[in-house]
Amino acid sequence: MYLLNVENISYVMLKDTCPITLHKPKDKTVPSFYVTATDHLDICTEFTDVILTWYVNTKEEEDLKDISCYQNKEQFCSGTRAPGTADKSKCAIRKVGGMIMAKYRFKKPPDRFGFYYCYLDKEMIKAQTFIVDWISEFTVYIVQY
Repeated sequence: MYLLNVENISYVMLKDTCPITLHKPKDKTVPSFYVTATDHLDICTEFTDVILTWYVNTKEEEDLKDISCYQNKEQFCSGTRAPGTADKSKCAIRKVGGMIMAKYRFKKPPDRFGFYYCYLDKEMIKAQTFIVDWISEFTVYIVQY
């Protein structure tokens, strides 16, 4: 498969069990997730938790009314909650530097890999996925010389 006119493409999503996404850094052509060239969407960690942050290139909270976020195919929030409320079923968002962000801490699951993703729309087209490789501190590496 070839992608023609790649300079005109800002986002690609591979629809699988969990969405796999590719983003053009610093693209603001439509309200969507915003990444920079230094952002890591695939993370290897030996820690027992990780903080993930989704940035959206909009100033309007209304643009996130249909947000839904998932951890390993399980939805953990949908819609937005009002500031200062504790409804954990709604996604916590806040304005930061002219954008809106959602930030969550995740604990290491029993499986080695974790897929953490949010959609901005009901059609589940605008997505951003973090893939976390939870390298265990007890992993044994065999090196042959």
